[in-house]
Amino acid sequence: MNKRYTVSLTISDELYEKLNKLCREFNIKFEHFMRQLLDSLAETEDMLLKFKRDIKVPINTNSFFYNIFNTYCIIWTNLFSRVLEVLNARGYYVVDDFDIDLNEMNIYITYVALEHTKIPIDAFSILLARGFVHLSTISCINLSENEIVKLKERIKERVDEFADLLDYRIEIEEGEGFQYLIIDILEEKLEYLPSLQVISLVINKLLSSVKE
Repeated sequence: MNKRYTVSLTISDELYEKLNKLCREFNIKFEHFMRQLLDSLAETEDMLLKFKRDIKVPINTNSFFYNIFNTYCIIWTNLFSRVLEVLNARGYYVVDDFDIDLNEMNIYITYVALEHTKIPIDAFSILLARGFVHLSTISCINLSENEIVKLKERIKERVDEFADLLDYRIEIEEGEGFQYLIIDILEEKLEYLPSLQVISLVINKLLSSVKE
């Protein structure tokens, strides 16, 4: 069983207020917030040590950790915005979750629609990997049993708007109390993906074609 240690730290009022503000914004208790920061540093131990060994010069730890956090925040913020810009979705969606696999160099981001969004896509995720990009959109639908049967046949047909894509797939997921129309698109680069407006056009055409 791992030993547990109690660590005491004295900080200024100003620093405490700044950290406490972050806790309020992220809706997390102060103690849990600090524990997550320490866990994150521990999880990246190998990477940090490798970085320290590679640069082979003395490091000012104050500027070192500040620059790491600052750089990553800028990178992620720019990436989040870039995805929305390419998909023409800025102002309609917010980031719900994201993850990065440093071993595979894969970046996974999930976005959810804001309340005022009129685009018929409730959420979408994007996987940025070496050599390809995968976009997956999810739309909640509410169709009758007959309409679902028609839609399952309809999605087998060729979609003209997607003719130039590297690959795509349209499917329906059903369960107790839910129906999802899911569109998966594979492309070589982020910039090659269609906008959400184009995908919305396809969704609206599919749904209108089966309405009774």
